[in-house]
Amino acid sequence: MTVESAWNQGTNIGECLRQAPVETRAYVLAQVARLVKMYDAKKTLQDDDEILFCVQSIFSECTTLKLEELPLIFDLILKGAFGKMFERLKTQEILSCIFTYEGTYRASMREKQIHNAKFEDEVPRKLEPLNLAQLVKDSPKPKGQGIGTRLKQDLDSYAEYDESLLDSYNDKEETKGET
Repeated sequence: MTVESAWNQGTNIGECLRQAPVETRAYVLAQVARLVKMYDAKKTLQDDDEILFCVQSIFSECTTLKLEELPLIFDLILKGAFGKMFERLKTQEILSCIFTYEGTYRASMREKQIHNAKFEDEVPRKLEPLNLAQLVKDSPKPKGQGIGTRLKQDLDSYAEYDESLLDSYNDKEETKGET
C-alpha cells in the first residue's frame, strides 16, 4: 500500500474505534508489537502496559490518522526515514515519528486534494431550492464492504495475528468492566 492509496481509501482511526473497537485495538496493538520486535533498540517498550499506553496514546493524539497509514509509518521508522532514534523506541519517539509523517507525507496529499478540488469547483452550478428527498435518493449506497470486511481482508497482510495478545487484552477489558 502506498501513502496515496492509504490516504484516499483508508479508514479513519476514530471511525474504526466506533465501528469495531476490539478489532481496531487488537490491530494497532499487533502493529506496535511488530515494530518493537523488529526495531533493534536498547531502550524500547518492555512490557504489555507500556505497549498498551503507546496504543492509547496513538488513539488519543492521532485522531486524523488512517488505520492503513500505521504500517506505512512503522515501515518508515524501520527504514530510518525519520532520522536516527539513538537506540530508543518509546511512546514519545513513536508519536514524534507519526507527527513528522503527518507534517510531511500527509501535507503533500492534502495539498494535492485541495488543488484537485479547485478544478472541480470551476464547473458552474445552478442554484435551486433543496430537494432533500431527491438528494437522499441520489446519495451513494454502501457497496457491502464495511470496515469489518476491509479489516478482515487487510489484517493478515499487515501483521501476523497473535491470539494471545487479543486474549490478554480482552481479559483486562473484562476485569476493568467488573470493577
